[in-house]
Amino acid sequence: MIGAGGAGAGLGPGRRPECSLGGARGGGGGGRVGAAGLQRPGARPPYRGPVELVEAGRQFATMLEHEEHGRPLDATLLWVMLRLDIPYRVGRDVPLLLRWPVARPAGRRSHCAATLADASRGADLGSLTYEAYAVDPEQYARTRAR
Repeated sequence: MIGAGGAGAGLGPGRRPECSLGGARGGGGGGRVGAAGLQRPGARPPYRGPVELVEAGRQFATMLEHEEHGRPLDATLLWVMLRLDIPYRVGRDVPLLLRWPVARPAGRRSHCAATLADASRGADLGSLTYEAYAVDPEQYARTRAR
């Protein structure tokens, strides 16, 4: 559920206060991992918009890289693709859940296709897909300099 708890393993709000993914992480059954917790610090409008949903999804994908794929916490991820199909606004009173079918792609490129769902009804609300490469600091600096 997007709302309470901790993302785990030194990730989430305990490590970075600007993180919006702050909920419990765990196996959701059926070979899925789920995370709850879309809570940005500070004043918030009565709805969640695309930027908040996309950032929570990115944090979820990052958490999966470390906790499910075993990447070290100091690994640098170079995000190369984002595809989304999400609602423009979701009321803050709707408990949200991000679900991901456990899968490990071969090679350095990571792929996370998560489903955004209403945690109280189980209804799918949309999807977020992210792709990234794990790079060393020199590769990251070269790419950012281009």
